[in-house]
Amino acid sequence: MRMARSMTVAVGGLVIALLATGCGPDPRELQIQSLQADLDNLQRENDDLRARLAQAVSERDAAIARGGGLMQQVRELEAALAAAELAEQALPPGWERGAGGTAWIDVGDRILFKQGYADLLPEGRAQLQRIVSDIQTSFSDKLIVVIGHTDSVWTGIKGHVYQDNLALSATRGAAVFRELMRLGLKPQHMIAAGQGEYAPKVPNTSAANMQINRRVQILAIPMPEPVTVGVMTPATGTPSMTRSATPTETQTPELIEK
Repeated sequence: MRMARSMTVAVGGLVIALLATGCGPDPRELQIQSLQADLDNLQRENDDLRARLAQAVSERDAAIARGGGLMQQVRELEAALAAAELAEQALPPGWERGAGGTAWIDVGDRILFKQGYADLLPEGRAQLQRIVSDIQTSFSDKLIVVIGHTDSVWTGIKGHVYQDNLALSATRGAAVFRELMRLGLKPQHMIAAGQGEYAPKVPNTSAANMQINRRVQILAIPMPEPVTVGVMTPATGTPSMTRSATPTETQTPELIEK
């Protein structure tokens, strides 16, 4: 027993001696290790927050993109609905609807002209008066295109002033143009043309079909957007870009009937 107590005393004295001489753990080192562990934890938390933030931003951008797509679908549906409502609107009698917001009416040549000539008949003028009323009511924002058409036969009337069916159809288109202008339509909103025998509705294989093809077609089409064209400058002789006139700004074309 005395020997055991002696050994215990000796070991305790050794520990005290070691502590006294600085051979044990340094408290400052322990504090540094603790602070480093806290720093590592904070870094991990910071990385986790950054990852969550990036995920949130990604989800936000995806939601914005989906919202933009939905808005585009809404606009397309609204446009389709407006087009459907427009399509359901009744056209004036005799008018037909085409693609892209167009409409047209055909007037037979027997109503408008004597065979082979381009002088309007009284019943033709009355028919055009009704068409002007239709245009002013239903197509006031449209460009009006007047096109003369013939069949494929050219009789070559003695003393005739027209070279061929194309010339006759163009002159008839111009005659209707003038009458529509006289009745109140703006010439800046109209175009006159002729296609002769080259745009038949039906084959020119019978007298009845030829009668169908002899007509003046009046179309109402969307007004084209103004374009920019190059104009030569007097000073330099080089083209400069200027805004072209809209249909309402152009001068009235002078059409001369032969």
